[in-house]
Amino acid sequence: MANAQSTDYCHNAKSNKNWSALAKKHQNSDLWQRLYALRIGLCSLVARNRLSRERASQIFERQRDAGLRRLERQNQGASGMQTTALQAE
Repeated sequence: MANAQSTDYCHNAKSNKNWSALAKKHQNSDLWQRLYALRIGLCSLVARNRLSRERASQIFERQRDAGLRRLERQNQGASGMQTTALQAE
């Protein structure tokens, strides 16, 4: 949902497919599942005109960044779940 001003990731088939695949791949990860659920909920609010895409993007990015920081602290440099894929969306 990054850069929502220029791209509508909620209606982007490739982005939706990627998120679905990542959620399935990381089904035991609370972080991935939480972000996937947040994304679905934010997209739903945007679709119902309850939230702007820009605001939804801000909320999502803030939660994604907080999750990445938490994951990095937990891993302490260990090669755990890859975080670069999270930064791409």
